[in-house]
Amino acid sequence: MSGKGKPDPSLLDAHLQHRAIVTEVIQPGQRGRVAYQGTTWVAFCRYQVVLPVNTPVRVVEQYSATTLIIEPVPLVNTPSLLPDNIA
Repeated sequence: MSGKGKPDPSLLDAHLQHRAIVTEVIQPGQRGRVAYQGTTWVAFCRYQVVLPVNTPVRVVEQYSATTLIIEPVPLVNTPSLLPDNIA
């Protein structure tokens, strides 16, 4: 990590725009797990949605060595899915 709460930019490039599959339900504001590049990762979605098992997601950020930030695929620009500070 480059600073507290900030991902190391050198870790991000290989993971941006990649697809993963939810392997453990991800509840709003909670962590779950996704299958990505042959292994499972801890994952967190910034959107206030439930992501059931087998949901395709897009990896948008590698937050740490073991945690990915993901979003649903496809993500429709729907205000109800956007974080409160964006809508």
